[in-house]
Order: sequence, then structure tokens, then C-alpha cells
Amino acid sequence: MRKTVALLISFLCCFPLAAQDLYEQYIATYSDAAVAEMYRSGVPASITLAQGLLESGMGRSTLAVQANNHFGIKCHGWTGMKVYHDDDAKDECFRKYESVEDSYKDHSDFLRYKDRYKFLFDLEPTDYKGWCYGLKSAGYATDPSYANKLINIIEKYRLYEFDRPQTAASRNQTGSRNQTTTRKQTTTRKQTATRNQAASRHQERKPRESTSVRREIPESPSSMEKLRKADGFSFSLSREVYERNSVPCVLAFGGESYSSIAAEYELFLKEILRFNEEDADRELKPGELVYIR
Repeated sequence: MRKTVALLISFLCCFPLAAQDLYEQYIATYSDAAVAEMYRSGVPASITLAQGLLESGMGRSTLAVQANNHFGIKCHGWTGMKVYHDDDAKDECFRKYESVEDSYKDHSDFLRYKDRYKFLFDLEPTDYKGWCYGLKSAGYATDPSYANKLINIIEKYRLYEFDRPQTAASRNQTGSRNQTTTRKQTTTRKQTATRNQAASRHQERKPRESTSVRREIPESPSSMEKLRKADGFSFSLSREVYERNSVPCVLAFGGESYSSIAAEYELFLKEILRFNEEDADRELKPGELVYIR
């Protein structure tokens, strides 16, 4: 009996740690996708990650496993693959995706192009509480505590760090904050031993820079390169879309403003001003370069 009780206590003590590990694993796996979607669509990475964690049960729900659907998005006229799952009602239709990344992209587009969520994009990108309460008020979920659950996840795991380019870059490079200390110490000891061995064998050589490959968070262009026609943009407009430093841009016509170009490319004024590092709308000079991403 004592052994049984001891085992039970041990299990209960370890369970919160196991759940935390699952949260951290999910964040480490999908934070890059969330940050990329933030740059592409304007949805804060903290919101994407928190909703993904909550809606998918840390990537382990039936919808997540069978349909790569991490956000519980129902069909709503969806013409792609579908699955049927009991939710608020029996056998409701949900979207199915080829990959989790497709689910992340569709989640961003779902928020961006649904009229009831458009007001969210007028909020500051770092206002995660405003986004959480806004999602609830717009009817994303029926759970009355939905907003508070998202906020708790964001604050417990400091997901708001991913909404700021500087801290997001640092966190992506150093990895998850809550990885076990033992694993870090073991890795450090191995790396130190390896470096010492290499130094003793090759003292005459200069240390090489790290060759590890990791996708960088995109930044605003700092050095200008010559404009070239952009591939993969099929806007049905008379002007060409160009690229400078791999950033899509267009040339303004006479009498245009940031707001008029934003409307043509289905952008929010706030977004296009941010892309171009401007504080307010203004009339543009003919031929002036305007970034649209």
C-alpha cells in the first residue's frame, strides 16, 4: 500500500513538469512559424502560439494529429480537405491541412480577411491582452474564460517576447528558456571538451565562425540594392511589383498616398506605414518607392 501511495505521489509531482515540457516543446517547434506569420500577416506571434497551444492541446488533439488543424478552424465554405469532429455539436466540419505550417498560414488569413476580426489589426502588435479580449468578443471561441486562458499562457511562457524583433531573435537563437538545467550543463561540458581538444590539436589555426544554419527573422533592409522585378506576385494591377533587398515594393504614381496604395494591396494603413518607417499618411511623389511587405 505504501509503495502504491508513493508511486501515485511521484506521478502527481512529475505531471506538471511533463506538461510544461510539452508546452516548451511546442513553442520550440513552432515559434519560427509564428514569427514568420507575424511578419507576413500582422498577427502577433504570441497570439498565434497561445491559440495553437490552447486549441491543439499542445499539438496532441485529435484535430491536430489527424488534420494538422492547430486552431480549431471550422469549414466555413472551405473547399479543401475536411474532417468531421464532435465539438459544440456532433460531427462538425473542420478544415484539414497538408502540414502544420499550412494551418498557421490559414489561421493568419482567417483573422486578417474576416470582417469581424479586422479591428484587431488597429491594435498595437505588442498589445496581446487587447488581442485576447478582442478574439473572445468577436466570437472566436464560446468559452467565457477564453481570453484569460490565452493571457495566462502568454505570460507564463513569456510568449510576448516573440512580438518584439530583438527579443524574438535572441530567444530563437538561444532556444527555449525552460529547457532542463541538466541538459544544458551536459551540452556545455561536451562542447567545452570538444573545443579544448580541438585547440590542443590545432593551436596554429584561428577558430572558425559557427556554420550552423538557422532561419533569421526578417528585418527592414539596411543596405540598398538595385530594384528587380519580383517573382510570385500576381496582383491584377497596372504597376509592376519590384524587390529591393528581397523586400517587395512598388513605385508610386502621382497623387497617390500610403492609404491609397494600402487599399489596393489589401493592407492596413498602419501596416504600410510600419513597412516604410513612416508615422503618418502623406501624399507621395511620382516614382517614390513604397514597401508593401
